Amino acid sequence: MRHWHLIIRTPDGQVHVWPVWTEDEEPDESLIHAARTAVGFPASDDWILDQSGWDLQLSLDEPHPMLMRGAVVGAFDELRSVDRAAVDRHVAELVGSRRRVQVDAVKAAYDQLDPDAKAEVTAPRLAGGRRA
Repeated sequence: MRHWHLIIRTPDGQVHVWPVWTEDEEPDESLIHAARTAVGFPASDDWILDQSGWDLQLSLDEPHPMLMRGAVVGAFDELRSVDRAAVDRHVAELVGSRRRVQVDAVKAAYDQLDPDAKAEVTAPRLAGGRRA
């Protein structure tokens, strides 16, 4: 049976790998959050662009042997035993961070609108979703 493997690289170059679910199972995001929490992964998505050295990937089947050579390979059960309260805090911070990014993007887009468009955006909604 084929397994998905979660791979996290830390800024110091350490690679952590866990088998997380089979090919036929639905992805379990709670395992990803547990792994992020366990290694101190940032509770934001800034790592994607900030060149900090963090990386997170999924690989179907065992990752490349060169990657596995120096990897810390964890067990599925280890992820289930990560402190639930710590995982919940990490998820709450991540959700908050993602919301801030969305709000900032909407504010930036709003600031680019002309006065008539701003008035249309802020007009109250009538029944049926139409704007007043």
